[in-house]
Amino acid sequence: MGSYGAGRKTKYESIEQYHTINIESARVFGYQIVYSEQKNVPGKRPWILCPCCQRRCGLLYFRHQSFPVCRKCLHLIYPCQRESYAEKQRTYEKYILQQYGAFGEWLSLPKRHLSYEEADTYYQIWEDKISRMIAIEQEKTLLLLQMDRALSMS
Repeated sequence: MGSYGAGRKTKYESIEQYHTINIESARVFGYQIVYSEQKNVPGKRPWILCPCCQRRCGLLYFRHQSFPVCRKCLHLIYPCQRESYAEKQRTYEKYILQQYGAFGEWLSLPKRHLSYEEADTYYQIWEDKISRMIAIEQEKTLLLLQMDRALSMS
């Protein structure tokens, strides 16, 4: 009922409208905590067991006076899970350009939906710009290393 292929739209809510309980708060409130080890990370990671489904999770969510449960039990989603491909691409471009100092140029991109040809052109231009910025950064570090060596030899 209401799942994929049933012909009904499932209503999703965002986690932004809920309060959370983290591991430290869960200890205080008496929720059950379990520990697990990962192969590539030393030590044990604590998890809260959801009181409803017994699933281990890092946070429990609640609204006002409701009972705190995991996001799967509340059918909650993260905001990025409902983004379109274009929105995800713009978020990724924003992140990349912030890393390489060209965020101001990114703001001048058109905010309308582009045709595939326009998008390919823009992405090619930005890939070229980013690769040039990376090359410049590599040249800077190489020059700094050469200057460092020259100073240490004299």
